[in-house]
Parts: sequence; structure tokens; C-alpha cells
Amino acid sequence: MIQTALVFFPGTARERVSVLDKPLQQVGRGAEAGIRVDSPNVSTVHASFACKNGAIVVTDLGSTNGTRVNGRRIESVELKDGDRIKFADIECVFRNRELDEPLEAAGFQTAMLQQNLDRFDDLYSLLETTLRITDRDTLIRTILESLKKILALDVCGLYSIDESVFHVLEGADVVAEAATETISESVLEKVLASGEPVFLENIGSDSAVVGFKSLTQFNIQSLLCVPVKKRAGEVSGALYCISRRTRQLGMVRQDQLFLRACSFLISLAFENFANLIREKEQAHTEEKERLLPVITRLRQEKENLALKLRPQGEAPSLAWDSLLASESVEALKKAAAAGIPILLTGETGVGKSLLAREIHRISRSGKPFMVIDCTTIPSELLESELFGHEKGAFTGAVARATGRVEAAGDGTLFIDEIGELSLRLQGKLLRLVQTGEYEPVGSVTPRTSTARIIVATNKDLKKEVADQRFREDLFFRLNVFSIAIPPLRERKQQILLFAAHFLAAYRERMGSSATRFSQQASVALEAHVWPGNIRELENCVMRGLVNATSDCIDADNLQLEADAAARPVNVLPATAFPSDGSLDLKQARERVDELFIRRALSETGDNVSQAAKLLHISRNALMELKKKYTL
Repeated sequence: MIQTALVFFPGTARERVSVLDKPLQQVGRGAEAGIRVDSPNVSTVHASFACKNGAIVVTDLGSTNGTRVNGRRIESVELKDGDRIKFADIECVFRNRELDEPLEAAGFQTAMLQQNLDRFDDLYSLLETTLRITDRDTLIRTILESLKKILALDVCGLYSIDESVFHVLEGADVVAEAATETISESVLEKVLASGEPVFLENIGSDSAVVGFKSLTQFNIQSLLCVPVKKRAGEVSGALYCISRRTRQLGMVRQDQLFLRACSFLISLAFENFANLIREKEQAHTEEKERLLPVITRLRQEKENLALKLRPQGEAPSLAWDSLLASESVEALKKAAAAGIPILLTGETGVGKSLLAREIHRISRSGKPFMVIDCTTIPSELLESELFGHEKGAFTGAVARATGRVEAAGDGTLFIDEIGELSLRLQGKLLRLVQTGEYEPVGSVTPRTSTARIIVATNKDLKKEVADQRFREDLFFRLNVFSIAIPPLRERKQQILLFAAHFLAAYRERMGSSATRFSQQASVALEAHVWPGNIRELENCVMRGLVNATSDCIDADNLQLEADAAARPVNVLPATAFPSDGSLDLKQARERVDELFIRRALSETGDNVSQAAKLLHISRNALMELKKKYTL
């Protein structure tokens, strides 16, 4: 067995052996020296030993008291077995020979074994500590602190591919920095591409580091970059060990193996954290799936109870037959009892949803009443909301979801603003109306529904069919029985009746003492155009209750004159015309568009969905116009 070593104080009780088992080692009294000697006359880093072409070369590093070999002061010389070396007043013998004597071989092997045991002890302590850690950031800090201390590093850091950042110790904290600001990208790319460590020494002079120019920017002298690999072998990051004080890290093979073991420890810990998160998410999903039928049933029961009991302070329903002519009321009762599809048409706010609930009440009371408004749900989600979806049907579908059709059971499915439904979904709805069959998103198994279908729209569906925006076959299927609810302006004799109803309904709830309308207020109510129909009238009465200071609501309390909606819809203000008197039709149209949008938003309290209904356009179209006119 070949031994390459320095024997200090040979033949004395103080004799000790320092094995030269690294590519480059330094002697000195400083902490950064790999071989430390205790003498004030020896420089902090006095000399170095390097292996070159199989030979050992000693080099003086500019020491104060010099380095001597066999009594001659040298700068650099190749050593032979038995050469006597003197660092100031400390003398040693260079040994590079086959160990013939068993005791000598045993001593050498004992030294190496002790180094191995030290690293095993370090690894065990680190493993024992990290096993108790449940926080990822704490784990990173603990490992970096331990490595920096054990290997006497200047900088120790961890690069994460997922985050594209370099975790490095700053005092007692770990900070995340951009990789390009901290480390050499070329080193990182080489490690990630090869999956093997990169060990660089003597940076700035060694030809092995050509191409890593950025290292010198931070005065890095030596660097070891070890890949962090997952169990499958995929590289997930890199562990960095950096020295800025010396030109070598002084790492023997055991130290490098220790670092690689630490990199596997990091990888396994990260995978365990990820598995723990997935298990928690899976448990949450399974619990959600378990509770989904219960939640659906509770929602159905809530809808059913809402038809029977109203919360305290909520306005009771209008007499639904007051919305229609007497002959239409009788016909509607027969249609309700027959369970056929019913089509309700009329402007926004005329009471279509109210009428749908009353149809359900007189024919299928006590059963679910499910509502889906096609203007309030994004088009890409409408199919799932209507028919439900299976687990994994699309991104984000982590559990099976019940649609409104299934939730309606044998009750009523009310589809509001059906004119906004896409042609593709119209085809699926046609199948449901014709056969009662449907398929949830992601399923190929037909299901059957016995729910009665009521639809409503503020559009002229015949015109939509002519313009090829609505399927003719679906229109015929839905138009088995249709009711057109007239706008409030065509029922002026009922305006005061409705106003009195809202006054009684909201007076106590709003804490108002008002019990009647003045004569001037009654005249103003009947004279108003009411483009928002019953909903606008309801809001107007509530405003009057807030403003009233006595038992009588006056015309001023209603603020109808200040309301833009009070102006006749066929009269445009002067601001609708170009200020220069030109007849620019495009500019005039844009001004009118902006005026009507402002009016609709003002009337609905900036509710985009309701304003879109008033304007007879889709919600998305209104959002685009708001953006265009900066509203």
C-alpha cells in the first residue's frame, strides 16, 4: 500500500502523520489551511502540496519565514521520499513509499477510517435532525447551515429548478435570489445537462475553468456543484459549495460522497413534502365528493322552502295573475297542470322569473325549483352548470359535479335568457326537451330527467331564428305554450297597485313611517316611462321610503326627474350630437351608445348583468363597450 504523507516531529512523542490524499492541500496556522501547525512563526497559509503527473510538488505561498527542503530555501520543488521539509521552525519528513511495516499501514488506514467515521457521524446527525422537520424552508436552512459548518465553506446554497432561484444563507436566514445574480449559469447548465458534479479548483489560473468567466466576478476561487436528483433520476436542482478565500476546497472523496448523500436527502425530503400535499388534497377531494350529495340535497331543500317561507323582511310576491290578462291566466293554469314546456317572453324586469316560480308553485309545489341564468355564467361553463360533469372531464374537475338538470329532479328547471345560449348547447338542450335524456360533461352514459322546463327571454326568438342565431327546431319544441308579459308602460292602470304593494312590503323593513303616496307622487309614477319595468318601480319606491320625512312619499322623494330613465326613450339630449354641428353618423352612434350604456348602468346600480338585459345585449358585449368608452 502506497502512503503519501507528512510526518511531523518524527521519532518524538509529538509525532503525527498528515496524509496527503487530496489533489491540493495547504499548510499553515490559519483555519483555512487543510494541514494546520501550531507555531506563530508559520504563516496563515504557508505552503501548498499539489499532485502533478503522479509526483508531489511543494510550493511556498509567499510565507514570511520561508519554506526549506533539505536545508535549502525553495519556491517550488518536486519531492522525493525522505525529503525533510521545514516551515519556519516546524519540521516534517515527506513519505511516499510502500508501507511494509504492518503498524505503519495500520496507522494510515486508521486515519482514513477516522475520516470516514466522522462523515458518517455528520450524516447521521443531519438525518436525525431533518427527519423531525415538517417545513420546507426550515429544512433548506438546516441543511445549508450544517454543510457550511462541517465543510468550512464560505458559501453554501441550493438551486431549485421549479422555482428558478438560488437559496443561499445570509446570516441565520435563507434568502432566494435570481440564479444569474449569484452563480455561474454555465456551471449550472453543465450540471443539469450531465447530471454529474462539477468540481472547479484554482479558478482564474487553471485551464479547466475556461468558459466560466462569471465566477471571477464574485471572487470565487473554488466551486463544487452537485446535482440534486429525484428517485427516478431526474435532476431537480443543484447543491453549491463555494470558497472565496482559498484556491481549493480541500475535499477528499469522503467529503464529496457526503455531499452527494446530502443532495439525495434533500430530494427525498422535497418529494415527501410534495406527497404530503397531494395526500391532503386527495383527502379534501374525497371528503368533498362524499359530501356532494348532501350539499345538493340541502340546496334543493333550500329552494323548496324558499317557495313556502320567505325570510323576515323580504318582499312578498306580487299577485302573479296581475301580470297577465284574465284569459291568459286561465290558459297558463292549464299549461302548468299539463307539465308541457312554457316559453315566457318580455322586456327585462317585467316579472318573468316571478311568473316562472308561480307556475311551479301551482303545479309542482314541494319539489325542486332550479334556476340557471345564461347571462351570468361564462359560456364555457354553461354546459357543466346545466348538465353537470364527471371527475377529470376537464382541467380543474377534481370531483363529480351535479348539474341543474339533475338537481331539478321531477321539479322545475327554469332557464332564464335562453337567447344567450350557444348553438352547440341549444342542440344538447333540444335532446333534453325531446327525449328527457342528457349526458354530463365527460360522460357517455345517457341520463334521464323528468323535470318540467320553463324558459324565458327578452329577445324576439323568431327574429333570432331568421338570423340563424337560434335553432328553429328548438324554438318549436319550446314554443308549445308561450306567454308574452307586457311592459309596465302598457299597464299604466296597474302602476299604483304595484307601487302600493312595494310600499307595504318595504316600509317596516326600511324603518320608514311613510304609509302613502302624495297626489303629485302618484301622478309622477303614472307618467314615468319605466324602461326598467317592475324592477325599476320597486327600486323607485325603496328610494322614496329612504327620502321620505313624513307619513307621505312626495314626488321629490322619488327623484324621477333626476333619473335619466325618466326621459322618453325616443328623445336624445343635445350631448348626443357632435358639438361642431357635423352629421358624422359614426360619431353620433357612438355617443348614443355611450348615453344608453350610462343610463342602464345608473338604473341598475352598475350591475353589468342587469344592465346588459336592459340593453338587450350579452354581458360580454357590454363589458367590451364599457372598456371602449372607459366607463
